[in-house]
Amino acid sequence: MFTKADGVFNLSGSASELSPIDPELRIYHDCNDHGKVRGRLLCGKTPAKDVHVKLVDDDFGPDPDDVLETGFTDRDGFFELAGSTAERTTIDPHLIFYHDCNDGSTVGALFSNKKLPLVTLGVLIKF
Repeated sequence: MFTKADGVFNLSGSASELSPIDPELRIYHDCNDHGKVRGRLLCGKTPAKDVHVKLVDDDFGPDPDDVLETGFTDRDGFFELAGSTAERTTIDPHLIFYHDCNDGSTVGALFSNKKLPLVTLGVLIKF
């Protein structure tokens, strides 16, 4: 038996036994870790549009970081990224972006690497 796309499943059954039955449910699944972030980037009070943002799983040692998703902020500075990866341990999602707030310096002068909780909604980052 397999679950539906949303993870829902139904089970039922019966057996004729001389003694009470001892039902078991065994689930086999190779879990992926998921990260999701949605928010808005501002330069002071001005929306930071077209900023390249990345959601990554920050790994240590010889295991390279996993890029879960990349994207750009919209004209109002909003973005939403989500992704998953198979890991032996829980993931360490980070939001990475480069921007200079159009202050006349070189693009990419400001780098941010923000550690996120496993599920983060409504993040407001000002720079």
